[in-house]
Amino acid sequence: MEIRVKSRVIYKVKSGNGNINVLMIYSISKRLHVGVPIYDKQNKNETYVYLEKLKKFADIEHITEYHQNIYAQSYENGKLLKIENKDFNKLLSEIKKYYLSLINKKINPKVEENIRYLKWCLDQFTINEKEFELDKIKNMLKFGNIFWIDYGYNVGSELRKIRPAIIWRTTKEQHMTIVIPLSSSCYKDKCLYHYDIQGKEKSTALIESMRYISTRRIREPYYYNNKIMHITEEDKKSIIDIIKYYYCFEDLNK
Repeated sequence: MEIRVKSRVIYKVKSGNGNINVLMIYSISKRLHVGVPIYDKQNKNETYVYLEKLKKFADIEHITEYHQNIYAQSYENGKLLKIENKDFNKLLSEIKKYYLSLINKKINPKVEENIRYLKWCLDQFTINEKEFELDKIKNMLKFGNIFWIDYGYNVGSELRKIRPAIIWRTTKEQHMTIVIPLSSSCYKDKCLYHYDIQGKEKSTALIESMRYISTRRIREPYYYNNKIMHITEEDKKSIIDIIKYYYCFEDLNK
């Protein structure tokens, strides 16, 4: 039987070293949860946090995701083991300190990429926290218009930084939109998933990086001669053909 997992409750979890108790901190989805191992005794690990009411220790160094191995709630003396507000707030505070200390150790202030990463951490927090004024741009979020998009600092070779992108489709509420990013210059290469747009400012549409984003990432319209830049009907048709080829495996020569 599937267990309904709640935050602040301790569960029994199967692990490679036997069964352990895990305090669930939050849920990512119905079947994926983030938790911290809980022990009766403290070892020499400095990252153990004492939970006074439970009289147990949380190993914050090993916070991780749990899913199918959760098999039962934990009880002690007939009582469900769960954390109270005071201990939970203390735990979250210690987790914050621990993560900030790790970042501080790993970040080299002499490396430009490290500073870019830190700035994106703050930018991302700000984007989610600030009041988003959708009304100012919603009438401009039309198919083919071009906007500046904040892609942030991503993983590996994924697109990053602030760059222009074509608005392709938005949800009814306009909270999410599909965009196609543009290069800062015209590639003029022969990649079948690149398309050199025919607008007044030459650029290449990167079809392989088409993605679904929050409209909170949208900075402002991309203007050219005081007008919002947009792609031509010829551009739209050509990009649709490439999408059919790249994502639907249709033959371009048909």
